[in-house]
Amino acid sequence: MKEEKIKILYTDDDQDDRDLFRDALAQTDFKYHLELASNGDEALDKIKEFKPDIIFLDINMPLKCGKECLIEIRKDKRYKNIPVVMISTSMDDSDVDETYNNGANAYIVKQVSFEQQTKLIRLILSMHLHENLSPNSRKSFLISDPVKVSRNLKLRLN
Repeated sequence: MKEEKIKILYTDDDQDDRDLFRDALAQTDFKYHLELASNGDEALDKIKEFKPDIIFLDINMPLKCGKECLIEIRKDKRYKNIPVVMISTSMDDSDVDETYNNGANAYIVKQVSFEQQTKLIRLILSMHLHENLSPNSRKSFLISDPVKVSRNLKLRLN
């Protein structure tokens, strides 16, 4: 039986962050098809064409920020059930609360090291495949330490 590829859309205006995500994803054992977008408008267009299984959205982007894009995704009955993971360098409570209340599945803090970024991607995709990407509370929604979360969920990151 052929294992299906996970269709991933990663949206970030920073080329270095897109490259880091792509390179870290390549270090995982997941089979995937990755599409990249550089802003919210481009992401919404790619969602219609690509129909991803999971979406990663940077919060701060030009043209249409990740928070605006999230609202549009959740309003559209065709896409409202696609898991959306918000990404940011910030752990600002207002950003976390707003995206949680608007239906994002997780909020992750960008990692500074390649190794931590790879672990974070493994964690999110493992949670997605095990259907653990639905937050029970705001506390489980914010993911800043992938190792700690993986231990709690008994998921392997290596």
